[in-house]
Amino acid sequence: MSLQLGGEIARTAHPIIDPTKLKIIAYQLSGPLVDNQSENVLMTDDIRELSPLGLIIDSTDDLVDPADVIHVSKVLKHDFHLIGHKVITKKKRHLGRVIDFTIDSNTFSIYQIIVKRPFIAGINDPELTFNRSQIIEVDDEKIIIKHDTQTVKIEPLQTDFQPSYINPFRKSEVPAETTDAD
Repeated sequence: MSLQLGGEIARTAHPIIDPTKLKIIAYQLSGPLVDNQSENVLMTDDIRELSPLGLIIDSTDDLVDPADVIHVSKVLKHDFHLIGHKVITKKKRHLGRVIDFTIDSNTFSIYQIIVKRPFIAGINDPELTFNRSQIIEVDDEKIIIKHDTQTVKIEPLQTDFQPSYINPFRKSEVPAETTDAD
């Protein structure tokens, strides 16, 4: 949406994600008002506001050719797509594939990834969610995450346990003291 035109100027085709920072740096666009001679992109820095209507920018002047921005053209050469990426643990255990992600709307950083588990593993729990802090490495083929399961050792119950407190509502088994005057 453009404030200058007061309406829709394009639709986002897909995000351009920098895999080294796990951040959306721009969006590829499509639509009737976008220059079809070259692919126009919208840099996330030019987004004025996120709203239920969509991404709001000032004008069509905010749309740029990806060749004009060196960093965007380098990222586009990697052809990185987060959706569909394989997710494994650092111990090489396959967890599934990325089906969605959430972003921080202020920085456009990937905040969480949502992973669809393989059929057998996904019977009880079909999706897993991982915070970006759990991601160790991202490459062209896979995402490696910390997925340490903690084992808790349960101590056996002690049968000779004696509480260290006195319950004031329970009758005392100790007879009352007698005085010598009786």
